[in-house]
Amino acid sequence: SGAFVAEGLGAIREGYLDLTLGADSLDIHVGPYELAPYAAGTFDVRVPYESIAPFVRVGSVLALLAKR
Repeated sequence: SGAFVAEGLGAIREGYLDLTLGADSLDIHVGPYELAPYAAGTFDVRVPYESIAPFVRVGSVLALLAKR
């Protein structure tokens, strides 16, 4: 739902998630306590650019990377 997406974007805006532009993917790094207990450690998620291509703004950096 839109509320879930808005809540997730809030975590990015507030600095709880780190985003990195990799060679072939958008890498999302989530620290301890953000998704699970500290003992679970950190989470790293790689989202291939071609997977997000339909959702990015035309002419943006992500759109250019997705065309590779």
